[in-house]
Amino acid sequence: MPSFASKLCLVVVLILSCVSQSYADIPAEHVIVQRVIRSATAYAQSVACDTRPIHPRDVVALVPYLRDDPGALARYAVLWVGDLGCSGGSHSTVTNLSIVQSGIAQTFQVDPRQSSPVIQFVSPVRIIDRVVSHSEHALEVEGYALQSTDASCCPSKRIRFKLTEDFNGNWR
Repeated sequence: MPSFASKLCLVVVLILSCVSQSYADIPAEHVIVQRVIRSATAYAQSVACDTRPIHPRDVVALVPYLRDDPGALARYAVLWVGDLGCSGGSHSTVTNLSIVQSGIAQTFQVDPRQSSPVIQFVSPVRIIDRVVSHSEHALEVEGYALQSTDASCCPSKRIRFKLTEDFNGNWR
């Protein structure tokens, strides 16, 4: 009959093997970003026309996927460009925002209640060029605004501005 010490040792070995296995199954950051992009792309193409490809630089980890706590809810802001509602015409292709959250089994899905067109995403520029910095509820971004001498297709004044998420999930 095995001793208490050998039973305890076996239990510890089993627990450690489970922990190391679950840690090894956590995807790398670039894999997570690609899954977020895939989810946001599918959503954008379902609510807009003329969508542009989403790149890793368009994904912002508002609440990152934690390797030491994979059960915690991760939350990503994804900026994407498209003609929301397929209205066509000049100025209809603009930057929109989707919130992508982690789900079970390392999946990522867009929360439509926190994404364009349900939320208001108010930007002084049509196309946001890049994210400069961010926090959990704010984005500092850059884009080009129209000057009085610019054609409507070609804004030339580079501006930096901050968008803050309000209590209702709107970004202004």
